[in-house]
Amino acid sequence: MNLKLNSFSWNPMEPFIFTAASEDYNLYTFDVRFFKHPRRVFIGHTNAVMDVDYSPSGREFASASYDDTIRIWSTDTTSSVDVYHTRRMKRVLKVKFTLDGRFLLSSSTDQNVRLWKAHASEKLGAAFNFTGYFMPDSLRLNVLSAGPLL
Repeated sequence: MNLKLNSFSWNPMEPFIFTAASEDYNLYTFDVRFFKHPRRVFIGHTNAVMDVDYSPSGREFASASYDDTIRIWSTDTTSSVDVYHTRRMKRVLKVKFTLDGRFLLSSSTDQNVRLWKAHASEKLGAAFNFTGYFMPDSLRLNVLSAGPLL
């Protein structure tokens, strides 16, 4: 098997398992003990897959692609569970789960970093009031709130 890989991520709960992001639009899950053939092939992206990251639970992973999308995959099935995109988002370069697994961070060629809910239908809580202002360097945003933000 001759693959051109862009990234890989180890499953945090299964030390011999990793998933690789490939130029051929697919993701491949391998067991290092039986490396000759992939355990699973995940098909769904329509352009090169640039990055992959497992959730802390190891039951799902996210992928970033040049097809302008982020996909969430379950380790139990080979089709994507969720697809994230916006009209303005361009090629997605990186995707990372937060340590609690509730959110994803992505970066794309449109020079934006985005924060996504890891489970799109999950309710985050009641609306909140806050005040925000940029620091003089225009690189940082301070947010003041009377309660929790998330």
